[in-house]
Amino acid sequence: MGDADVIVLNAVDETDPPERRALADVVVEGVLLLPNTAKLITRLVRDPRVSIRGKIGVAAAALYALSPIDIGPKSSLGFGLVDDVIIVSLALNGLLSTTDPDIVREHWDGSIDGLDLALSLTRWGATMLPGRK
Repeated sequence: MGDADVIVLNAVDETDPPERRALADVVVEGVLLLPNTAKLITRLVRDPRVSIRGKIGVAAAALYALSPIDIGPKSSLGFGLVDDVIIVSLALNGLLSTTDPDIVREHWDGSIDGLDLALSLTRWGATMLPGRK
């Protein structure tokens, strides 16, 4: 089990059923997911406690996503964006799974549910690559 899985497991309190969240809270969490994730990645890249390997992976993925050169053309009904999503997800998953969960939580601005969602999305995107689970 990777460190990112520990965050998810620690976030779930199995002794009490979770309180039902108001729709407005869920919508706000969804809207803030992207900016909170961007802030998290920026803070992790600046943190000296985070591995340089993960930082290089994120920087390379960002450069690839912004580059006009792609594996697949972006004009092919959105399929050209899939390679960007997979590469960025792999890099983020690598960074988040190798970083101490306490450091990740320290830099996260949103709720623990939002962090769980962000981690789940990076793991899901990373599994889109054939041969990865």
